[in-house]
Amino acid sequence: MNIEIAIKHDSSQVPVVGRMVRHLCVIADTHHHPAVSKIELAVVELLTNITGYAKVASDDALIRLHCQFEGGDFKITVSERGRALSANLAQVYSNDKVSMPDISQSIDNLPESGWGIQLIKSVCDKVSYRRVKDKNVYELIFDLSVETA
Repeated sequence: MNIEIAIKHDSSQVPVVGRMVRHLCVIADTHHHPAVSKIELAVVELLTNITGYAKVASDDALIRLHCQFEGGDFKITVSERGRALSANLAQVYSNDKVSMPDISQSIDNLPESGWGIQLIKSVCDKVSYRRVKDKNVYELIFDLSVETA
């Protein structure tokens, strides 16, 4: 499977794309895999970050999702023409460290936002960010070759 989806920078489209990606898992016959909900979560979180924080050059700028399923890997490449991420934020997307808060005691003191990148990294097998010419390119990889919880 090799499919590309393009949407405008519009947060109302995010849940629709999340469901579309879930449906692509059905088409790829991986819909019973436990990672399908994680794939949808990662896509929704990433698109929410992009539509909420990206500074786009024009109103007609598009976010492109390229979904590939090959050899047991489901790979989603998201690209958009926006301002480059700061070096610090780019590093947070691309490093392997996941630092979720300890919620075993209480969630009352957690900040309201700021955990999206960590959620994305916690459900993906690999996450990366790079700047290619005038585009931000994010890559989310899920290994569906084995059944994992």
